Amino acid sequence: LEVDHSRDIVFPNRTNLSNEEFVEKTLGDELVLCCMARDIAHKNLEGVVAFAHTLQQVSKKRIVLYITSTRFKSDKIKIVGANFSNEQRDEIYRKAHFNLLLSLDHSKRGQVEGFGLTPLEAALFSTPSIVFNSGGLSESVHHGQTGWVFDQLNDESIKLWWACASSDYTKIAKSAYEHVHLNHNAHDYQKLLQVLM
Repeated sequence: LEVDHSRDIVFPNRTNLSNEEFVEKTLGDELVLCCMARDIAHKNLEGVVAFAHTLQQVSKKRIVLYITSTRFKSDKIKIVGANFSNEQRDEIYRKAHFNLLLSLDHSKRGQVEGFGLTPLEAALFSTPSIVFNSGGLSESVHHGQTGWVFDQLNDESIKLWWACASSDYTKIAKSAYEHVHLNHNAHDYQKLLQVLM
C-alpha cells in the first residue's frame, strides 16, 4: 500500500488566549528559566538542568530554574522544583526569560513530542522557548524569530547561542507573543469546524 496524504488537513495546534499578558522583558543579572514538561524520559529534564548549568557558566549570571520535578539539586544554580498549578505556571511564565522543552526523539520507543504546547503557553507571556528539533516542536517555535530550535546543544553551541540571544532577546520575546496571537488562537478551531461541516 502507498501512503496518500492528499486528503489530510494540517492544522497547527492552538491555545486559549484568555489570560495572556504582554510582559516587557529585559535580561538583567538574573536569568529565570522554566520547564513545564512532565518528568518522563523523552522530555529530557536532565538536559534542561545541564543547559541551565552551562548557561550560568557562559553568561556569568544568576540562574533560577523552575522545573516540574523535585529530584534535581544544585549548588551552582537555584532550582525550584514542584508540581505547579495552572496559576503558578502562568506566574512563572510571566517572570521567566526562557522556556525550555528539550525533548528527545524516542520515536523508536513510541515516545514522540507531537507538538508541545508549553512554547505556546509561554509565548502568551512573551517568553520565548528553546527547543530541540523533535516531533512537531519546529511548528510552534521558529528559529531566530519566536525562539530557538536546535538539533543538539553543547558548551560551544550554547556559547554561540548566548551571544546572539542576548542581543536579540527583546525583539524575539515580542515576536513570540505576537506570533501566538496571530497563528495559534484556539478560536480558530471554530472557523475550521465551520468549514468542515
